Amino acid sequence: TIDNTPLKDFEGLFEIIHLFESTNKITCKLLNGKSLGFYGKAILSRIKNNFTVELTVLKNLNPFFDRDFGKIEDFELQIQGIQYLIKDAHIISNSIKSNSIKSNSIKSNSTKVTVKFYTFQKNKSNFDYFSHLLILPSAEDISFPFYLEDTLSYKTKERCIMGLVSCTIDSFNFDLFIFSKEGKCYLAVDSTNEMELTIFQNYAYSILIGFGYITGSFVQNIGFYFSYDRHKKLQGIQVQGKRKSVYTLLSPIYKNPYGVFQNQDYHEKYYDIIRGLTSSELSKLCQLINDSEEIKVIILLILESCAATQIIQPAGFAVALEGFSAFIKKEIEKEREKSSPKLSSKILRDLKMVLTNNKEELGDSFDFFSKKIEQINQPANKDTLLKPFEYLKIPINELDKQTIDHRNDLMHGRDLKSIFEGKNNDRYRFSASLRLYTLLSALILKYVGFDNRVINHPKRSDSLNIATKEE
Repeated sequence: TIDNTPLKDFEGLFEIIHLFESTNKITCKLLNGKSLGFYGKAILSRIKNNFTVELTVLKNLNPFFDRDFGKIEDFELQIQGIQYLIKDAHIISNSIKSNSIKSNSIKSNSTKVTVKFYTFQKNKSNFDYFSHLLILPSAEDISFPFYLEDTLSYKTKERCIMGLVSCTIDSFNFDLFIFSKEGKCYLAVDSTNEMELTIFQNYAYSILIGFGYITGSFVQNIGFYFSYDRHKKLQGIQVQGKRKSVYTLLSPIYKNPYGVFQNQDYHEKYYDIIRGLTSSELSKLCQLINDSEEIKVIILLILESCAATQIIQPAGFAVALEGFSAFIKKEIEKEREKSSPKLSSKILRDLKMVLTNNKEELGDSFDFFSKKIEQINQPANKDTLLKPFEYLKIPINELDKQTIDHRNDLMHGRDLKSIFEGKNNDRYRFSASLRLYTLLSALILKYVGFDNRVINHPKRSDSLNIATKEE
């Protein structure tokens, strides 16, 4: 039989990853320093998601000798035998500007500057066509099978591992997989097609956002990009500092009911019913994120809100709901224009003509009615927020509508005791936040074709002790 299990080769990569994962200082060689007015050794450090290099600057040979800010020219460092190009670097401190420097130090011929940057790379061009592999260290373990269907096995030179799912964007295929090394978890995105690095980075970012939303693990912080030619020879390396990772207990779906509810009846009822996202549905979600800047921002807002405080979280979810409702409204308008563009235009044209013919009689009221006609197809804000559920055929109950009605109170952090008498303000805010998250989950996943169950988080937590018939 033919073994079709994909092979993932990490040979030699972890020496590079472990070097830059460390927050220890690394002494490296400055290659083109003299031409820029730098000399001596460079000290490389990593602080959270960015890097700094301490450089010695020669007086009168570098315009930044007595400045404590500003962008500097690209320069090169040799780190453990590999030559890296540093781009878009900025000076963030200068020892000559420090109050702690003695007065006679200012007369010195050199000073120390600290330079901050987010990216350095072995390859000088991002526009060569290669296949690419992105590896990100994860602070938490991630279990694919609890969230995703179609989870496959892959093999390394040492073993076979369960934890790979395929994703397609714009007809390009990507493998998303997890692995562990020396007790640490890593998430990887591998392109099976050749493309420019910058294009791969955009696709990989969309995949990470989609995967982060589904699992509650949006892995970022630091990313390692490795570029290979068609002979699988390593041609380029790029290390990139990223935004802070988000890890949250909230996720739209979870395949194992034993991990969601304590009630044994729920375990038996849902065990054979609920499922995860298929590879096709994950691809549609990532394609949507890649194509729509609106959706990308909405899902990033949801992820950021998941990790926010109890005041900020429901406000973030409420804004996300308004954003998704606006997105659906545009979809509805597009469909309406396709189905009856001539009729709707004719009605508006006739109304404007009637208004113009009676302009003198209307007097000052003309502008008022004119604005009303322009807004004739714009529903009230509440109706706009309920429209997506109607459009996607998602039933909602009175508690859902009640929460949507008070989204402005949640958005502005108002005291809710006067609105919901007898209810604990913080507990209601928490419950309302979970309800908004659940409603968003239903909308987003239904839009990409998911036809199964999402977790009803307010029911799961039951923080208000409200007896409902919700599932």
